[in-house]
Amino acid sequence: TAFTSYAVIVTAFTGTLKQASSDGKAIGPLFFRTLEEQPKDPPKNVTVSATSDTVNSVTVSFSPPQEPNGNITAYFVCVYENDELVKNISLENKGDSNTVVAVVDGLKGGRTYSIRVAARNGVGSSPLSSHIQITTGIKAPSKPTERPQAMP
Repeated sequence: TAFTSYAVIVTAFTGTLKQASSDGKAIGPLFFRTLEEQPKDPPKNVTVSATSDTVNSVTVSFSPPQEPNGNITAYFVCVYENDELVKNISLENKGDSNTVVAVVDGLKGGRTYSIRVAARNGVGSSPLSSHIQITTGIKAPSKPTERPQAMP
């Protein structure tokens, strides 16, 4: 299994396996870890919610992959509109947090976006998570600065 720690005790002996514990000389334990591989699965528990103070941003939260196969170094939050990638945000992983939160800003009000997330380790990237859709809100227009007048 990728990026797994093992401890091995090696015993050299002649004769039968039964004689190994009495006649053999054990070396170890020897500790080693298998190499990293690409994360096997995408980040999980992806949720997207509107940011309360603006219609131009959303909050994305998620958990690390179940099988990271190494140390996760970064996450990618991909934002699509009409199946076209419009934003790709890279987040450096700064610890072993069970939940990662990112704010995606610069969006337009009244639009439907699809969000997907991937994780990266020293070997490569995970598959993308499933699409999570959100429609941004629409802000009411500001109060007019002049009194409206009828036109002839």
